[in-house]
Amino acid sequence: VRGALLFLAPPRPYVVHIADGYPIEKDSSFFAELRILLVEKALRCVTDEILVLNPEDYAFAKRFKLFSNKLYGFPGLGLDLSAYHPASTEEKREARYTLGIPESAFVLIYMADFTAHANQAMLLQAMRFLPHDICLYLPGEGPLLESCREKAEALGVLPKVSFPGIQRDWSLCCHAADVAVSAALQESPSLPLAAALASGLP
Repeated sequence: VRGALLFLAPPRPYVVHIADGYPIEKDSSFFAELRILLVEKALRCVTDEILVLNPEDYAFAKRFKLFSNKLYGFPGLGLDLSAYHPASTEEKREARYTLGIPESAFVLIYMADFTAHANQAMLLQAMRFLPHDICLYLPGEGPLLESCREKAEALGVLPKVSFPGIQRDWSLCCHAADVAVSAALQESPSLPLAAALASGLP
């Protein structure tokens, strides 16, 4: 998007760029860092403000002045842990009623967008080998949602898998579950998994 703004005639919009990890490491080669720097420098003229989520990115953006106006640093993303706690029997019952989950089921939960990276398809394959009373709850949306739904149907596990769409209340979802699972091919610090752990889920 910022690249397209380079070719936009004035007046252009005011641009705030959120940098969630410049792709540089301590052992990055000079040429790898130079490539990133040249791109960011070229986009500086259309980047009014930068918001970064860690000290390394802040230092990098400040050192090379990758912004036109202001640079802001935030202490990353996180959870309000006061909103999460292990569910009581009654809370679990109410959560399952609210979400339409059978009270007697053993529920696995994986909160993630439906992308190739999230790899929900692997969990659908695994469901073929699990007992019939184990259910898989997959809140979220994304480009692969429909293909995952079709895959579940083709594998014959659709009755044991729930695709409820986006669920904003993670605490409610965790209260309804017995175990949190993940099939991500690569995982940065995961807020949904942190929410599950804060809710006492293994």
